[in-house]
Amino acid sequence: MYVALWYKHGKPIHGRAWNNNGVVECSFPYSKVELTGKKDLGGQIQILTYKGDFNSLGYWYEWLPIKTRLAGESHRELVRCGQSTPVIMTCKDGQQRLGYLDLSTEIALVSVGGKTESLAGGPAQELLGIFRNLRPPPTGIKIYEDLWGDMKYGDAFPNNVVPIMASFGATNQENSGPEIGSMQMLTVPDASNMGLEYRWLTMAEGKNGWETVHVGNAAPVIVVDEKGNEYLGNYDIGKDKASFGWAGKEKAFCGGKTATFKVLHKRRIN
Repeated sequence: MYVALWYKHGKPIHGRAWNNNGVVECSFPYSKVELTGKKDLGGQIQILTYKGDFNSLGYWYEWLPIKTRLAGESHRELVRCGQSTPVIMTCKDGQQRLGYLDLSTEIALVSVGGKTESLAGGPAQELLGIFRNLRPPPTGIKIYEDLWGDMKYGDAFPNNVVPIMASFGATNQENSGPEIGSMQMLTVPDASNMGLEYRWLTMAEGKNGWETVHVGNAAPVIVVDEKGNEYLGNYDIGKDKASFGWAGKEKAFCGGKTATFKVLHKRRIN
């Protein structure tokens, strides 16, 4: 999920964008409706990026309660365009989504399911907003969240070595090659910042003090086929289905066959 910006009748509005099998999709709240797709949005959208580091850019981003902007800290700048600033809101279904806070009304909106949800008053001030921090970032801080790096198919990885290639299996087909476009890759911080331990475990083994690494219902899994070959694929937690892309199709295993497959788990390092 990326911070996205779009203009409605010249008025800037923040929303969210994501990569769906190589296609950028987005959602913006406007009044009481969700705007999404070419028909609703027309022109272009912009996506917030961070290319470089503090040494080259002079700032870094951090998510803090939106009320932080009232503290008068000169080293923190609220990311905004006009009267719109991006915020993360927990929706009625319990899922967190990107929307925006209208600084002129102090009302936050997020779009989902064709409609918008709103929040105002004190609760809106507790929403997480994004700030530019102009001071050097802290060192030695333990990181307890998964770090997903933004990559593109064909990028050099590691830097200046070989191009990234990728294959995904979903909806009865394999997606591979340039059609992948943008994607994310799980990364780890420097050893001094490691707050998590990762391990490949069966789902049964992971019940003992571990948490599945997942985005939605999707978790990384090592699939073993009939010949004993191993493939890195996707485990659908909700469907108990493990699959990977192969020869243009999605090769899937369901039910009891997945019990022995290793799924990526994590736990905090105390």
